[in-house]
Amino acid sequence: MKPGDHNQHPHRWYLFRCGHVGILPAVGETNDVGYWLNKKNLCRGGYWGCKVCKLEQQSTYWHGTSPMGLLGRMRKVLRSIKCAAKRKREPPIQITPDEMVLLWQKQKGTCALCGHLLKITNAHFDHNHKNGKSRGFIHPHCNWMIGYAKDSSDLLRRGAFYLETRQ
Repeated sequence: MKPGDHNQHPHRWYLFRCGHVGILPAVGETNDVGYWLNKKNLCRGGYWGCKVCKLEQQSTYWHGTSPMGLLGRMRKVLRSIKCAAKRKREPPIQITPDEMVLLWQKQKGTCALCGHLLKITNAHFDHNHKNGKSRGFIHPHCNWMIGYAKDSSDLLRRGAFYLETRQ
């Protein structure tokens, strides 16, 4: 049997191009080894793909150093924060992309302020604009609330007291 052999019959052993071996599912179905990928420009209308390699590629893509991976996203966020701080003449932020990844993992994908789940695509990285120290990842609305209060904990306390006494 050669990799990518054209004897691709369902429910038979198949050697994928990557070297993994498994029993093929029926066309249109999937199992823990293979899946059918529709490609209209191919003469057979598609090909069998190795599910193990696909999951490894997805993991590398989302959590690796690619631009869409976690570390790649942290680098991009940090670059934009540093540019904004320089433009506003604020002290530079004091964190590395690797530390940002560790902080994201420590927070387990939840907002540091309200505790609800965050999506990495819309999470805001909160930091002190006066000294550049990082605080954590928060929702955009939580970030705006802190921004409108101008990082004043006293103003936020008075706002909470106001809400509690006027129900």
